[in-house]
Amino acid sequence: MEAIDPELVENPLIFPTDDFLANAHVLRTLTAEEETDFSDRFQKAIGN
Repeated sequence: MEAIDPELVENPLIFPTDDFLANAHVLRTLTAEEETDFSDRFQKAIGN
């Protein structure tokens, strides 16, 4: 990453700090049914 852009090495969105990760949460994967339902509702919400 440093060869591409040295500033990116300091970007916490790319390389989060230990403090940031300590507050992170892993969410479960949606089931196929939940994914379809979510997608359908989102499409309605954005007018598609």
